[in-house]
Amino acid sequence: MLPATFATCITVVANATFNYVFIYGYGSFEGLGFIGTGPVLCLAVTPPAALTVFTLYAVVIRGYHKDYWFGWSMQSISWGRLHTFLELGTPTALSAVVDSLSGAVAGSFAGLAGTSVAAAQNVCTGLFSLSYSTVSGFSTATQIRRAHDSGKPESAKRILKLGSATLLLGGVVVCLVLGVAHNKVWQIWSSDPELIALCNSTLVAFMASVMTCYCRFLLAVVSVSLGPKEARVNLVANNIASWLIYIPLAYIMPIKWGWGLPGFWWSDWSGEIFKVVVLSWSVSQVDWAQASREAQERAGMDVKQATIVAMSRASQVAFSTRASLVA
Repeated sequence: MLPATFATCITVVANATFNYVFIYGYGSFEGLGFIGTGPVLCLAVTPPAALTVFTLYAVVIRGYHKDYWFGWSMQSISWGRLHTFLELGTPTALSAVVDSLSGAVAGSFAGLAGTSVAAAQNVCTGLFSLSYSTVSGFSTATQIRRAHDSGKPESAKRILKLGSATLLLGGVVVCLVLGVAHNKVWQIWSSDPELIALCNSTLVAFMASVMTCYCRFLLAVVSVSLGPKEARVNLVANNIASWLIYIPLAYIMPIKWGWGLPGFWWSDWSGEIFKVVVLSWSVSQVDWAQASREAQERAGMDVKQATIVAMSRASQVAFSTRASLVA
């Protein structure tokens, strides 16, 4: 995890620097301004910079790949490998698309409730993203550890319980801080009294949504780590919750029923509750012993394939050495 953390820290500094230079300029460069292409150009430059920093640190300097990568081979891109990857990658990617697209659609409804509500919704969404970024590492760590211990049923279940408790504790801390110092939290974004009052009006709905979303995020990453079947269940549940529950309610509650800003977060909570129920049921149906055996079989196949590739590479090196000696 250190290379990614190191690269992210460098990227944050680079992002701030690029924003300043492209917007305000530096030296003889006058900058492009907010309305110009300054922020857009920054977004175009920062990701390649992050990838470069990560590659230099993890691959070139530290060489972390050497013990795990045996070089290019046709077997590495065989249909069996691609099929395994696509079985997990496709539902996960589509689920992320659904999250982003449904959020964008629901966000567009905020404009119908007035500019003040739209601004307050933007502040709440920013706080939600910021708060989850502080605890999202625990869900990722749970997924990695659960996959690592997939050959040990009891250990895998213990990791799931530990990850759930840690993530939910993070949600509780966020809610406590917001409940005690909500005015100071909103002032990070704005000091406008009307905006702060609007944000305070949705505290209960926002907290309920935060806790439910944290639980759902953990169940989603665990479902993906369990296998293709659970990943597909996650995708189906996400589509139903987003398009049949969240989006309709995001229009009905704030606009038709006049709930205003809290209506957006109660509609989000309603969709998240459905996802949590479905994913909890899916995880509860897992035969951990059978999943352990299947994971061990897959791991054994990967080790066998890696060994074959390594032996082939060693043979090529040995043949090249002998040829050099003969020459």
